[in-house]
Amino acid sequence: MLVCDRASEGMGMTLAQAVMQATAREAAAGNEPPCWCVMPADMPRISTATIVRLLDVWRKLPAATRRKCVLAPAYRGVRGHPVLFGSDWSASLATLEGDEGARSLIRGRLTLIEVDDPGCLFDVDTPEALTTPRVGRTAMG
Repeated sequence: MLVCDRASEGMGMTLAQAVMQATAREAAAGNEPPCWCVMPADMPRISTATIVRLLDVWRKLPAATRRKCVLAPAYRGVRGHPVLFGSDWSASLATLEGDEGARSLIRGRLTLIEVDDPGCLFDVDTPEALTTPRVGRTAMG
């Protein structure tokens, strides 16, 4: 588990700090993170099968493509979460700021992977939303 002491500075800073901490931890162990799977905490209904599908697609890519890719699930053509980034994105993710997250980084670079998971679109912004049977738009589009 990683603790972000700068979370009040926004989603971008939270993601940047997590990438920096995890990269340092992996480097200390002699490793390089192979990829980043960004899963917003306010999307509790993402299916494990969706994550497995993204990783399966990622693993089948040639190594050079794997390092540069950005993959996200789509349910009935609508982009969802999580977003999987290849390792070449580490430096860019570590410089994020503000509340936009990685949205500006991935414009025009995202590959959608169709999944049968409406949970990849279910965004919960209030406790009441957990009891509302709706699928909402994701934070990134």
